[in-house]
Amino acid sequence: MLLGLTLAALGIFTPIAWDWYTERAALEVRYLSSATLIDTLAQVEEVEIRFGDRQIRQLSRVELVLANMGRRPIEASDLARPFQIQFEGVRILDASIVAESPHNLAAVLEILPDSSTIQLTFSLLNQGDRVGFSVLLAGSEPRLSVDARIAGLRRVPLVDRRQDQRTGGVRTKILESRGLPF
Repeated sequence: MLLGLTLAALGIFTPIAWDWYTERAALEVRYLSSATLIDTLAQVEEVEIRFGDRQIRQLSRVELVLANMGRRPIEASDLARPFQIQFEGVRILDASIVAESPHNLAAVLEILPDSSTIQLTFSLLNQGDRVGFSVLLAGSEPRLSVDARIAGLRRVPLVDRRQDQRTGGVRTKILESRGLPF
């Protein structure tokens, strides 16, 4: 009797668990590095640095990766709101895609008019696909936040993977994710 009930329960719950496992969607943004390239605030006042026609006092670079960690492909039609990352406290000077895996993702990175937000568009991200991008900033130590509304996802976490300067190890911490209106 007990064996029959156990087999019946397994027969009911196994397909449900398998469906959840194989249909799971998950995206994450990995914060790989942040470096101050130029800091004239700590130097002589007479030093002037320009990026194009803009005078800047601090120049830094941030490297990030968007990765599909789930088991389900994410298509452009799954995005109810575009995928964006906001850099608070700094101004974006330049942003570029530095790596795609596979190489034919054809992702597009755009700086929005507010100069503090980038928007990444893609047609398809299969399981394991990744897009790496580098952002050049006027300022340092930006506060990053992810904003997206994607079918099947409750949130897109921002995971800190920068090297910890004190220990030399990798620290992993979810910084912030935004994407739900409530």
